[in-house]
Amino acid sequence: MKQNITTLFTIFLMLCCTSGEAHVRLDLPNREQLSTLQIRSVMQDSEGALWYATEGGGICRDDGQQMMVFRNEASHPNLLGSNDVNCIAESNGHMIIGTYHGAYILNKKDYNIRRLNEVDDKKIDDILVTSQSEVWLTSNKKIYRYDSNWKLIGTYPSLWNGQDVYVAHMYEDSQGRIWATQWSGGLLQFDGNGMVPQPWNTPNPPTDIAEANQGQLWIGTVGRGIVRYNTADGAIIDQPGASLVLCSGLQLSADRKILWVMMPNGILAFRADTTLSPIDVSRILPEGMSQPNRLVIDQDGLILVACNHPGPFAIADSASSLWYDGQPLDKQHGDQLRNLYGLNARPAALTTDLSGNLWYSTGKNIRCKNHDQDSIILPQTTDISAMAFTADSTLWMATIYGSLIRYKNGELTPDEYGSNEYGDAVSHMETDSLGRLLMVSTHYVRIYDPKRRTMRQQSRETSGYYSITLRETEPNKRWSHPLTASSEHSSWTSVWWMWMTLAIAAIMLTVMIVLNLRLRRQRKLFMSQIVGSSTISNEEHTSASTSERTENSNSQGQLQAEDPFIKNAVTLVEAHINDENYGVEQLSSDLCMSRMTFYRRIQMTTGQKPTEFIRTIRLRKAASMLNNETHSISEICYATGFSSVSYFSRCFRQVYGVPPTQYNSNEASNQE
Repeated sequence: MKQNITTLFTIFLMLCCTSGEAHVRLDLPNREQLSTLQIRSVMQDSEGALWYATEGGGICRDDGQQMMVFRNEASHPNLLGSNDVNCIAESNGHMIIGTYHGAYILNKKDYNIRRLNEVDDKKIDDILVTSQSEVWLTSNKKIYRYDSNWKLIGTYPSLWNGQDVYVAHMYEDSQGRIWATQWSGGLLQFDGNGMVPQPWNTPNPPTDIAEANQGQLWIGTVGRGIVRYNTADGAIIDQPGASLVLCSGLQLSADRKILWVMMPNGILAFRADTTLSPIDVSRILPEGMSQPNRLVIDQDGLILVACNHPGPFAIADSASSLWYDGQPLDKQHGDQLRNLYGLNARPAALTTDLSGNLWYSTGKNIRCKNHDQDSIILPQTTDISAMAFTADSTLWMATIYGSLIRYKNGELTPDEYGSNEYGDAVSHMETDSLGRLLMVSTHYVRIYDPKRRTMRQQSRETSGYYSITLRETEPNKRWSHPLTASSEHSSWTSVWWMWMTLAIAAIMLTVMIVLNLRLRRQRKLFMSQIVGSSTISNEEHTSASTSERTENSNSQGQLQAEDPFIKNAVTLVEAHINDENYGVEQLSSDLCMSRMTFYRRIQMTTGQKPTEFIRTIRLRKAASMLNNETHSISEICYATGFSSVSYFSRCFRQVYGVPPTQYNSNEASNQE
């Protein structure tokens, strides 16, 4: 009952307050690779990797490319004292792992793990790494202090009124003083010899600490909310706006303007000025969120939240940067950026100039957002997918067709040498200190030097977007982690077996060729009927003679056009044309078929795979909208169920032979 009253009171306070801050919730990268979402803590180390402390899953490390897991298994059963990890920290090239059965040290150079034998075989409640690189741990009503070389300096009991009490959290203030809160006791401070009880004139135990200003602390309590504590005389000042908050953890933002508070049923935010006033952040928090376990701050100022449902995530404020994985901005992330920076339109690409102004593309024009206004700089500049500034204040822009454009001194100039003649969209672009452009596409990574007009390219053999991590090691050099591939070779033991295998392979190849030719004929016939004869690519037109096309059209065209199965399938796709999640599973279910039955039926009838069939219907609708000339390319893309403008343009060009921007003029010339 008390918790419900507290929640209602807090919501009432939030509704009574208005907030000028912009916040956005971000999912942590590669979160789906975690073996469990029972997350006790999450942190970012000095190299930028994310580390997760889990219940039952050990400790996980994510470097942006792969997830490494350290836990007890059959091959190494004693790697950790327990796969239940409560807290983690970093110090001097090592990770400190606090499990439910002792503390362990992981060497980040060779990933060797050893135990801190001086610490009891009990749950580690908290770990603190001080500004002097000392490591403090709490366990079993004791506090352990280690130097930077992992030598034990001292062990201090946690006493309150002559009794041993468990420590909840430890904290180092700006003056280097070490503080500790006790679960059922009071406040402790290290005096050089041990932990000394401090004046605590309230029966409400403290839970966590954050620094308000020099000489004063924010302290969360059980039953009294958040209070301001004067370190000189122990005076406690109540905060009316946070007096009924059930605080279990505190974290001050990087700019020290917001105090983030963990509660048993969610997260609150307060303006950390002279008094705490609540900020409405309920809209950024996931619905049905479980109790948060820990709040920490990363290198970019993001608040990392460890919780079990919906899983760990980050909270960014107006001074923080967003997670970015090298992919084009979709609608969801575009809307997040629009709300975060207060833009007038959804961005499709964005960058920051040397003065800190935000430049972004809306798909129709290029705009600039500064502190005073959001204005159009380049009208009618369409289809920009990536942007970057070089040190000479040149704005470089890449399009969804691979073109490279530069803007300087009011002049817009195409760079033909740096453009991609194959039309691959540039999904991400960066610049280095030498003015070179790093361009990432679906099929290549290019480093282009506009001054020397030199180009280096690394091709990608696998399809799909990907992200790379770059570090500048020394002048004129950059490096990334290259992908490597290995293969096995085996020798034949018998010539007879070799010839038999080759014969079987030849038969199978022949059968596949025959089936493939039949499916291609079916596909050409279906495409000419469902979309229009002008949509067939030149390659498909020249691969079959005129008499063959006429014969196929006369013998099977009428039958397919009247096929109820095809009609029903087309009708269902058109009914969900703007739903990008409407796929094979939903379509086969709506047709009362199993996925495999639908796959065989649609391929034998149309020569297309189910996903290609759905995409064809979407493209036909897109072509119809392009003929109206009332919508932009981006609007048509999202209205027909495509989540990416570059992907939509590539699919459209494959079917219609021209990009969407040229479709109207091409159709007009065909009609003439």
